Amino acid sequence: MEKSVAEIVNKKNGAKIIELPLWDQLPNVDLYLDQMLTYIDDVLRRELGREAAEGQIITGTMVNNYVKKAFIKAPTKKRYDKLAVASLIVIAVLKSVFTMDEISKLITLAIDSNTPQESYDNFCRKLTKATACAANGYGMEPERDSADPRNICFAACFAFASQYFVQKTFLEK
Repeated sequence: MEKSVAEIVNKKNGAKIIELPLWDQLPNVDLYLDQMLTYIDDVLRRELGREAAEGQIITGTMVNNYVKKAFIKAPTKKRYDKLAVASLIVIAVLKSVFTMDEISKLITLAIDSNTPQESYDNFCRKLTKATACAANGYGMEPERDSADPRNICFAACFAFASQYFVQKTFLEK
């Protein structure tokens, strides 16, 4: 007898609800590159369930390239601020689904519509909701005005959550 998708998911669901740290939970001090990479790596490994053997999620070379292309602000006295940390977390989450240019546009739209703190917290909350919906096998209700730039992350988070759910549930051993 064939198993239903729900039975497979209930038995094998390796996906989890992702709860990224909100703005006020990010480090309150500016971080050197190695400190920032360690912090981001720890957060994302815990939340995304990645193993150390899979390599760093964000590398120093990536960060330097993101700075050169103005995806994130250059460090001040070799230290990265909270906005850089938040931006890199968003980049790390979305880079499996979107190109860097697309992610940069999404971040710019969000920050132009809200404060960086509101934009980042909105992303974290939408990602938590999206992963909960995907893990439980149901879609997300669209926002009241889905064309509003403040709500654009709705679709972006659900795109990530859907891919994450499929990978963790069906593709990983």
